[in-house]
Amino acid sequence: MQSQDKKRLYIIKKMFAFLKESFIIYKRLLKSLYKGILIMARKQPNPTPVRMPDYLRDWLQGKADYYRRSLSGEIVWQLEEAYRSEQIGGQQQEEARPASAET
Repeated sequence: MQSQDKKRLYIIKKMFAFLKESFIIYKRLLKSLYKGILIMARKQPNPTPVRMPDYLRDWLQGKADYYRRSLSGEIVWQLEEAYRSEQIGGQQQEEARPASAET
């Protein structure tokens, strides 16, 4: 009997230790998720209303639907792409300039 009681007690202790550890991990996870939500809430940019022709809005909405983005997400994506291509284009133009053009 004592052997079985010891085994049961050992199993119960292990289960409680596991539950305690799981609870601590769960608590940390919730805390980090809460912090992440707060950070995301603070990082929202101010809204920038934009007027645009209907054909551009329709085109952007079609792209957004195709790539499963929001209209706002698609507008940001298109602007970032234009910005990146302009940055790359600007670097290529600087590299193509003759040395005598630099001051």
